[in-house]
Amino acid sequence: MGQRAGRTGASDRTPVGTGQTRRTWLRGGVLTLLTGLTSSLRAQSPNTAVPGRDDERAILFVRSKAAKAGLKAFETRTSEHFLGIGDGAARYSAQALDLSESIARDFLAHFRDLAFKVEYPAYRMTVVTLKDGASYRAFSGEEPDESIGGHYEPEPNWLVIFDFRADQARPSAEAKRYNTFTLVHETLHLLCFNTGLLSRAQDVPACIGEGLATYGELWTPPHAPKAFGRVNLPRIRGMIQAGEEGTPWIPIARLLNDDQIFYDPKWNQLAYAESWLLVHYLLETKEQRPTFRAYLAGLPQLGEAARMSRDKYAESRLGSLRDLDEVVWRHAQVMARKARLKLPPGLIRERD
Repeated sequence: MGQRAGRTGASDRTPVGTGQTRRTWLRGGVLTLLTGLTSSLRAQSPNTAVPGRDDERAILFVRSKAAKAGLKAFETRTSEHFLGIGDGAARYSAQALDLSESIARDFLAHFRDLAFKVEYPAYRMTVVTLKDGASYRAFSGEEPDESIGGHYEPEPNWLVIFDFRADQARPSAEAKRYNTFTLVHETLHLLCFNTGLLSRAQDVPACIGEGLATYGELWTPPHAPKAFGRVNLPRIRGMIQAGEEGTPWIPIARLLNDDQIFYDPKWNQLAYAESWLLVHYLLETKEQRPTFRAYLAGLPQLGEAARMSRDKYAESRLGSLRDLDEVVWRHAQVMARKARLKLPPGLIRERD
C-alpha cells in the first residue's frame, strides 16, 4: 500500500508526489461527454443521493478507464464524503464506503487533537471498488498477489481496491481481514492528500506518506480512534525479519531521498517499518509535533523541489538528520521493548 502496495499490506503504484492535478481528470476532452450524464447516473446509482459535478467528472474518468480495460457494469453509490464506483458486489462496495466514513471521522478527530488543521474536502473522495483480482488486473494493469491488495493513485486522486474473497472457493476470515486492512491503509493515503495534511502539489517523500498511513493502519471497525499511534507490531516484526536477514538500518537521510527503496524486495520491509517509526516519533512526542506540522506545511511544491534537496529541507525544519537518525533508532528499541521483542544484532545502524 502506499507507494503502490506495501509489501506487507497494500501499495500505491505511483510514488507519492509526482505531478498530480485534478485537471488531469479532464484530459483528452472528456468534459464534452458530460452532457446528459446526470440523468443516467440517477438511474444507475443504487443510492438516492445525486452525484455532484465533481462526482460526475470522477465517474466519467473511472468509467472511461474501465471501458478501455474491457470492464462493464460499473455502478455508483455515494456516502456523505465518498463516491464509490466499480463492478464490485453491492454489499462489498457499500461496506467499503461505510468503513471509509468511519476511518475519516476518527482520522480527523485524532489529527485535530494533535492541533493539525484538517477538514473534509468540498468534494467526495473516490473509491474504485472492484469485484475480484481479474477486474483489478484489468483496471490497474498490475497482478494482484499477497502484496498487492490495492493502491492510492495521486494523479487521478482515487484509491482502488478489490474483494479478495471473490477469488476463493470458500471465502475465509483472513481474506475479509485483508480486505479491511487494505481499505484502511489506502483510505489513510486518500485522507492525507484530501484533508489538508498533505498536498498532491507538494514533493512528499514516500517515507512520509507511508509513515502517516502505517501510523493508523491498525484501525479496525467499527470505531477505533485509539488505533492511531498504537504500537505497530506487524511493522516491528517486519523490521526484525529484515535484521535477521542481514539488512542494515536505513539512515533517515536515505529514507527521505530514496523513494525507490520501497520497491526493492531487500529493503521494503525495513523502509515501511522505519517510516512508521519516524512518523510515530514525530507525532507522539509532544515537543516534536510543532516542528513536524511546520515540516509538512512547508514541503516544497513539485516544481520547486529541485532547489533544495529533501534532506536539507528536512534539516531546516526538523534539525540535524544525524541526530534524528539516532533518536529514531532509540525509538525503535523502545517500541520493540513495548512489544516484548528484541531487535536482532543483524539490524546494524551504520555510523559515519
